[in-house]
Amino acid sequence: MILKRIKYILTVVLLLNANLVSSQNRNSIWCFGDSAGIDFANLANPVAISTGLDTRGSCTSISDSLGNLLFYSNTRANGSPGLTAIIYNRNHVMMLNGDSIEGLGWYQELVIIPYPGDHNKYYLFSTSTTLRFGFYYSIIDMRGDSGLGEVIAKNVVLHNDSLCEALAAAKHGNGRDWWVILKKYSANGDSTFYEYLITPDTIFQRVLNIGGISYTNFGKLFFSKDGNKLGFVNFAGLIETFDFDRCSGDFSNAKIIHPQFSINYAGYFGAEFSRSAEMLYISDGQEYSSLFQFDLTSTDVWNSSDTLMTLSTTRYGGGYLKRGPDDKIYWSCGYYVSG
Repeated sequence: MILKRIKYILTVVLLLNANLVSSQNRNSIWCFGDSAGIDFANLANPVAISTGLDTRGSCTSISDSLGNLLFYSNTRANGSPGLTAIIYNRNHVMMLNGDSIEGLGWYQELVIIPYPGDHNKYYLFSTSTTLRFGFYYSIIDMRGDSGLGEVIAKNVVLHNDSLCEALAAAKHGNGRDWWVILKKYSANGDSTFYEYLITPDTIFQRVLNIGGISYTNFGKLFFSKDGNKLGFVNFAGLIETFDFDRCSGDFSNAKIIHPQFSINYAGYFGAEFSRSAEMLYISDGQEYSSLFQFDLTSTDVWNSSDTLMTLSTTRYGGGYLKRGPDDKIYWSCGYYVSG
């Protein structure tokens, strides 16, 4: 899937510019799709770049505190099954020991976070949702290979369970540790979230049962800009939000905006909160894809829905939404080639 920035959508989903802090430079360069990327070094004029990717699966990347690309990863390399995640260094070639990373799926199975307490190391967390089920991590040390990075621990399993293709991370309220959230999958329906606290010494797991029932493994987990709100949507119509305490990790104020398998649902694919978290933007992955806005301050959020745009051609299928460093929300799309 080739992801493309759709320029005219920004006039619809344009948010107020943020006062960026240095930590947000970690998100300055995006690497995705078929050799595609965006460099946000100049926020007023992001530019397209070329990368080493060739994938129809998940993609993730991270930069240093100055906005310089460090490394990136993907699943479904070259469209192949198996241990398909690969880690690439900033020169767009495979990192030392960066092959055969667990991560088998299509959508949101990868997330990178800094290693708490060691600015030279990073975690790559991954889920495998096809053939082999489970949640894994690998560790990257940027001191390896003359500063290009090296994978020093690979495919360490945290648990073996069937999971949704959804993974999200937020920084702890202490400014050092991290929370990583994922969701259990069961064909019989489940409301289980797995929450991991990542500290310099230990990874703690907590299991939470809260919110709506999900029967599909295809969904999207996403945090608000400040990390105080978490949302989940899935391809069978479930839309739910929670308040999130970044110090305790507690979920509260669960709101099911739309239950799964109800009438008039779309196959929800992407989702993001507005900067203030008062609006919710959701895209679907139907043959003709639409972008929806919901007012989270409304007493009837579902009926506050406004369709902002529909892609009226099957050549492009709507994909994920993602907030950029310029505080605009970008809508990706897949370019489908027959044969």
